[in-house]
Amino acid sequence: MTRLHAVVLAGLLAGSPVLAATLGERFTLGLGETASIEAEELALTFVRVAGDNRCPKDVQCIVAGAATVVLAAATADSEAELTFEAPPDGGDRASFESYEIHLEAVEPPTRSNRRIEPDDYRVTLSVTRASDEAPSGTSSFRSYVFPSTE
Repeated sequence: MTRLHAVVLAGLLAGSPVLAATLGERFTLGLGETASIEAEELALTFVRVAGDNRCPKDVQCIVAGAATVVLAAATADSEAELTFEAPPDGGDRASFESYEIHLEAVEPPTRSNRRIEPDDYRVTLSVTRASDEAPSGTSSFRSYVFPSTE
């Protein structure tokens, strides 16, 4: 049995359906759910939210914060745990094998008067092929703009 089949089987045994996803298209996973891009022999599982200090929508914050999301990725030949740091407005990405996994959004947004239960989290993802020049391993890309003090 390949690692990919083991990841998909583990999702089925846990009672979570395996979502059929397509390369280049967005899809959403709940905690513990797995998406399989079968034409690519790639499976992604939403493992956990390791931390969530995003600024609540109903509060004005000095720092935006981020949600730390962990995914398991597997192909027929390898597997890895990928960690994403997503600010409130979305966006982080990681490289795995020949793929770029894009974390588009973490839902629901935080609120000052409500605790988010683990099962309430949803992540929206998309997967593309990495360019031949992309570095291997996990990498994150962020940009910040600081206001002028003048």
